[in-house]
Amino acid sequence: MTNRNDGLASFMPLATLAAHHGGGTDVSFTEPSIPQLVLSPLFVDNLAKDFGLTAVQRNHVHTCAQLGSVNEGLTKADLSTRLFMLAVCYSESNEMRRAAERNNTENLAQLLEDLRVRLDDGYTFTRDQMRSIRSQAQDSIYEPTRTSFMSMHNDVLQKLRDNKGPTKLSNVFGNPSREKALASLVKKTCSSVRNSLRQDIRNSICGDTPSTLSTFTYTSASKFKRGGPGLSLDIGYTIHNAHLRRFAIENPSIIGVEDVVEDEDSNDDPGSSPAPASKKRKLNTAAHAGGRIPKGKDFWSQVDAFFATKIHEFGSKNLQSPGWKEYNSETIRRDEQRFPNDNQQREASPAVSSSESASGSNAPRNGPAAAASNLFQLLA
Repeated sequence: MTNRNDGLASFMPLATLAAHHGGGTDVSFTEPSIPQLVLSPLFVDNLAKDFGLTAVQRNHVHTCAQLGSVNEGLTKADLSTRLFMLAVCYSESNEMRRAAERNNTENLAQLLEDLRVRLDDGYTFTRDQMRSIRSQAQDSIYEPTRTSFMSMHNDVLQKLRDNKGPTKLSNVFGNPSREKALASLVKKTCSSVRNSLRQDIRNSICGDTPSTLSTFTYTSASKFKRGGPGLSLDIGYTIHNAHLRRFAIENPSIIGVEDVVEDEDSNDDPGSSPAPASKKRKLNTAAHAGGRIPKGKDFWSQVDAFFATKIHEFGSKNLQSPGWKEYNSETIRRDEQRFPNDNQQREASPAVSSSESASGSNAPRNGPAAAASNLFQLLA
């Protein structure tokens, strides 16, 4: 009977084989022979291919075929059956692993989709984004060519789209849900900015310290114009402000009429967002006391109507065109007469009554303080 150890010797390393025979490494022996395989390597390769085995699994099947061929070896039927069963086990294991991976991938994809939907539905704009939106709205409302204020949100939205990189809104445009949220925020921000400018106009003509046209232009440019007034402002800004102040003076009953309630902090902080809810505010004037603001009766709607009428009358949207020249001169002259600068006040009234001095007023009775007082009474 043949010793099994002789068959296994063909798979042993040389040093192990020398030690197995009790000799040193200098023992001479013949090169181990590869056993005669019961099944050809091609059979194993085809079996591995049919069952989609990996390279490692295919090598394992080859090793199993070699082990089954040691000494007399197994019969072809027995060995092929064993190899077939091994291939089936490997194949089932591979399929279960792939199914688990597919399931995990699908679950992860669904989870990511759910998260995306939730994030889009409750998307919150960053402080930098809100600051960019408000900055653009302020710059747009202060354009010297602007004659339409109630629809300015459309212009602001387009400019934000054109500059989505610098305004850090690249992750908003292209996403319908976020674009809808942006449009809503832009409308509220524009309303807040309109109310802020309206209040500044009101304070400049009827506040405790009314301003000259030049002073108001400088301070408002510092607040609204991107980059501020700079070294010199174009005359168009002065003309534009003169028209707004004149309209406010000639329509005192609506200078206090705002379209929506704005965030109290929004005037001071350019990055703050407007109030989330846009409810109507009751008016203090007798004409509208206790009621809601009729559509188109707020200050800026009336300003839009004023400019539309004048554009039709003068035949141009350009406020510096020849058609507007006479009206511009008259408007600025009236403003300077009503709100003269310090030099003009001293020339008009060199002395001030003791009662006025005690109250801290340096303006004559027919100067800006008196005009503001009369206008303020109309607003009360």
